[in-house]
Amino acid sequence: MSKKRIFAEEHPEYLKYWDFEKNTLDPYKIGPMCNEKAYWKCEHGHRFERIVFNMSRGNTTCPECKKRSTMVISKPGIMKFWDKEKNTLDPEITPARSNEYAWFKCPKCGYSWRTQICGRLRTDKCPACETNNVIRKGVNDFRTVSPQLALDTSDELNPDIDLNKLGIGSKTRIHWKCHICGFEWDAPIHGRAHRYNGNNGIAACPACAKVRRKDGYDVDYPELVPLYSPNNPIPLNEVRGVKAKFLWICPKHGEYGQKLGHMIRALKNGTIGCPYCNGFKVRREDSAGAKAPELIKEWASSNESTLYEYAPNSKYLATWCCPDCGTKWKAPIYVRVQGYGKCPTCYGNKTFKERYPELEKFYGKDNTLPYEDAIVSDYTPRNWICEKGHEFTASFYKIHDQGFRCPYCENKKALKGYNDFEHLYPVLAQDYDEEKNGNKASEVVVSYRNVYFKCKNGHSFVRPIIRHVELNGQCPICSGTVLKKGSNDLATIYPAVILFWDYEKNEKRPDQVLATLDNSYHFVCSNGHHFKCTLRELVENDFHCPVCEGKRVDPEKTSLQALNPELASEFSVNNKSTASQIAFDTSKKVLWTCPTCGYTYKASVRDRVTSGDLCPACAGKKAHAGFNTLLDLYPEIQDEWAENENALLGIFPDEILPTSNARVWWECKDCGRKYLLSVNMWVEKHIRGMTSCTYCNGLRMRETHVLL
Repeated sequence: MSKKRIFAEEHPEYLKYWDFEKNTLDPYKIGPMCNEKAYWKCEHGHRFERIVFNMSRGNTTCPECKKRSTMVISKPGIMKFWDKEKNTLDPEITPARSNEYAWFKCPKCGYSWRTQICGRLRTDKCPACETNNVIRKGVNDFRTVSPQLALDTSDELNPDIDLNKLGIGSKTRIHWKCHICGFEWDAPIHGRAHRYNGNNGIAACPACAKVRRKDGYDVDYPELVPLYSPNNPIPLNEVRGVKAKFLWICPKHGEYGQKLGHMIRALKNGTIGCPYCNGFKVRREDSAGAKAPELIKEWASSNESTLYEYAPNSKYLATWCCPDCGTKWKAPIYVRVQGYGKCPTCYGNKTFKERYPELEKFYGKDNTLPYEDAIVSDYTPRNWICEKGHEFTASFYKIHDQGFRCPYCENKKALKGYNDFEHLYPVLAQDYDEEKNGNKASEVVVSYRNVYFKCKNGHSFVRPIIRHVELNGQCPICSGTVLKKGSNDLATIYPAVILFWDYEKNEKRPDQVLATLDNSYHFVCSNGHHFKCTLRELVENDFHCPVCEGKRVDPEKTSLQALNPELASEFSVNNKSTASQIAFDTSKKVLWTCPTCGYTYKASVRDRVTSGDLCPACAGKKAHAGFNTLLDLYPEIQDEWAENENALLGIFPDEILPTSNARVWWECKDCGRKYLLSVNMWVEKHIRGMTSCTYCNGLRMRETHVLL
């Protein structure tokens, strides 16, 4: 016969809880599996009833002690910020998991806020000075944290943005103005601030760092404006960087692609950036192979490409192979096209006359050296007359090396009455400023060299002669490309704009900017409404205020930021617009960031204004990790959560609410068995101190196959 089990013998450690005064049961006579209730007393003197069997299983928790341990007074993390002056709740009887709102105050920075008590269980840090969830002026705003950044921006530069509500890590793009060089640009705050070894570093002004330009290329190189193709993705004034390739327009060859840096170098060198005009690229019908097909048989196979890929004036030093003797030699393509640079073996022992008998008719009769005595290596300048009758000088070697080339026919030198600017374009030559240039229009050729011009209206400007011809003498000031006060400025062209001009926000006066319709400016109407729009929009609206007509939002008067700044503080930075750019009564749905839990949700501005707090996480409708999920409120769940089985169901404790009725798998920490039970049922049993395991409770369960 087996020995009778005695509670006192099997669990002597629990006798200290036995209430010998009130109990009628004898612990030395009952067994550990006894289902009768007994009286117990904790170490603090609290009496409570509990079934002996449950006590035997280790459930020694005192209900009163447990209740007190859940009060606010027992939570140091909550009491640290508990505002005793504002709160009317008693922390000794208020549950820490209460959904009631209470006031909290940071002892370090003095920030005061109101939030749900249960929300403070997940953190013991100040949302302002420690977690930066709330930005407070003078505490953790980016200008306080980094005074160096404050030098480059101001509220006046960002009238639509409250800089005091932006932290050092904000992704909001604001307007900057370098306090050193005055360069202005837009960039997010976090892009200028970076952390290194725990310290905040500051990215320098892009202009000072030589990363960005202060002025656009259209200002520094106005000659590029008419060449810039309208088919480019961005206008020339927005281009930054010379390495990018853009489309340009050549009056002779049409549209072509070229890097901006190449175009600038071409302007500085007095040439053109068109690769076809410069001979870097050529069409097959204009190539050297098409112009001189007799050279194809002498073209060596060792050359990089065919003769059809080079222009007739190309200076590429190509390899040639004589079809008669097999000799290989090098000579520029343009020299061969002109009939020079022939095979040195076949023509090496010949005099200049024997090599080039066809040039004797161009040899000047006033030369002292007979033509038949000339040698190739003669460097003495000789007189020549081209077939058009132009007289010029060139040595025998130069002609042999570069070909018979008349400088007047090739437009290298000006010959009055033949190729000079005044002769070719007498009307356009009237704009040539002879006083500033130091010569006459009849003494220069039409080239890419920059010269001074002066239009009929007295405007002085600089551009290459060939560009002046291509633009038909159009003055950049008269055409609105270059500003001239009293002629093409905004105030002169549109006098009505003076009544709307915002002299505080615009850096320049209306008489200091061009009357460009697509440029945006700041305006203010007679009612004090501030708005920003393009000049075209204002002109097409007959100079009427769009804010007065309800078409636009005034950041200072009709915006959400202006009329409800408290609600605007919850406006998410992930919105495409800011609280200063959206109307306070619009039905448009936007993103909001809850100041209590940090959850981002979507709701219309009108609903927020009329209904107040609509955060679904605070209302217990949405799970928000780190705030109200099953794992956040009941971290002890990890001991019983069947991770593998629930992962197959796609359910995770940090993604569901404690009120969820989803049936999930649990693993009993006592018997080790797994069972199905809804989340809310488990939570209810857990709060009551009851065992949720169906096996330990004596309930049968149908065998279920679990895929592990």
